[in-house]
Amino acid sequence: MLLLFLESYGAVTYDEPGIARVVSPARDELAHAAAETRRHIVSAYASSTTFGGGSWLAHASFMSGVEVRETGDYMLLLTQARETWPKLFQAAGYRAVAVMPGLRTAWPEGSFYGFDAIYDEQALDYRGPDFGWWRIPDQFSLARVAELEARTESHAPLLTFMPTINTHIPFLPVPPYQADWQRVLEANPYSSDDVDASLAAVPDWEALGEPYADSLVYTFTYLAGYVRDRAGADETLVLIGDHQPAASVAGVGARWDVPVHVVTSHAEIAAALVAAGFVDGVALAPRQRPLLTLPELSVLLLETFAAPH
Repeated sequence: MLLLFLESYGAVTYDEPGIARVVSPARDELAHAAAETRRHIVSAYASSTTFGGGSWLAHASFMSGVEVRETGDYMLLLTQARETWPKLFQAAGYRAVAVMPGLRTAWPEGSFYGFDAIYDEQALDYRGPDFGWWRIPDQFSLARVAELEARTESHAPLLTFMPTINTHIPFLPVPPYQADWQRVLEANPYSSDDVDASLAAVPDWEALGEPYADSLVYTFTYLAGYVRDRAGADETLVLIGDHQPAASVAGVGARWDVPVHVVTSHAEIAAALVAAGFVDGVALAPRQRPLLTLPELSVLLLETFAAPH
């Protein structure tokens, strides 16, 4: 199970025509990759608990099933003993790991959630070119955790939680996509021309819509590549936007809704989610109402995955 929170992936990618025109072909490519590898993909909107930032509030709301909208509530939640996605999956025999490429300091939340391992910036040991403040390409992080986990002695199925970082404001520089998933792990994973072109892009803080869309094109490109690269893997992907981008991109008064996509080889899981209100494919309608809040989505997915289909 791969649980990805896609940073700043919001309903604006459907609602705003200029952004949708750029993002939709790459998002459709993920759907094509799913079909090519005999997987199903279903989608919905959920209502996030935060807007334009505060990703950890959305993560906590989903991972604990408790609505968390303010920092005080978040800090209080961390003092409590609650069931979380990692703990529930561990009880079902899984190993639960967190991939945190943007993490450079202590993370007490890891103990609250109950992960078996946390791969932070240091543990990932990225040695390629730096791409902005966050440095590490999300594609590398996915490839690297697969490599590191393959070295462990665990034979348990894996729950991998990862908040992405390359779609974080100001959305630049956008790393190149490397079609060779083994080469992306090397110290020189890209051509110098690709790196130079990526690093030459400078954000205009008054016009972030285009780089925002480009960063999501990169995201859906590597996700489609990931699905194709692991064509034979029995792995379900849960892709959730944590919140809408800042109002300078999403627009003043934009809704708080985020897209959710589930990619799975299990037809019965896809059918159950469609019966619950998801739609086949990735073509969500602009302004379509959200199906659930993030805590409600958490419960629905857990019940669906646990059901004896």
